[in-house]
Amino acid sequence: MNRTVEDTNRSAHDHGFDRRGALKSLGLSLTINALCPFLLYRVLQSYFPESSALPLLYATIFPVIGLILSLVRKRTVDAIAILAMLGLAFHIVVTLLARTVGIALVVRSLDGAFIGVALVISALIGCPIILFVAKQFVVGATAEQAASLNRVMENDGARTFFTITLMWGICLIAMSGLHVVLALKLAPAEFLLLSPVVGVVTIVALVAWTGRYLAARMSPIQTPVVRQMC
Repeated sequence: MNRTVEDTNRSAHDHGFDRRGALKSLGLSLTINALCPFLLYRVLQSYFPESSALPLLYATIFPVIGLILSLVRKRTVDAIAILAMLGLAFHIVVTLLARTVGIALVVRSLDGAFIGVALVISALIGCPIILFVAKQFVVGATAEQAASLNRVMENDGARTFFTITLMWGICLIAMSGLHVVLALKLAPAEFLLLSPVVGVVTIVALVAWTGRYLAARMSPIQTPVVRQMC
């Protein structure tokens, strides 16, 4: 997931969706998280035993650099950034402990499932995580955006964010399952190239669906926040 959610959610201007900026962010994310690790792994794998996980560890440097640059640019750490940092830390620890690169890739693929399970559980117990993320957005938003989003949350917000959180959880679990299948079927270098693409497509689809769902549920409240999230 790394930089994808952060950049996609912040690719809108104050008064509309910036398509060129969003494509630029997605392209940069795929370059840092897919192309660069793929190329470095291909270069390094000939210098290590076939099953060694060290080339995978070194290839992780690019997502780490991407996350650092994103944090420096934003100058703030939010819930999404924390999840990205935890995900990268999980990948590094797993790679260090794994006996082979195949095991490392399979276990690393489970990070989305862990997040998805947490989202599903939070929704089922009545504390949907996405609602808390939305509340965090209020803190960093303008006064107009904050007031608008507060009205959205007050207008059947609990039920709406329950559905959103549940959908995100189920989709992340499914994405994680697909990653595991790819890790078992593909060569490590091919997996490094394809896996981030699957992640980007999943997250972009979820963000787009979330915006449309919010707009549909809260149609009487046409606000800048709802349009921004679309």
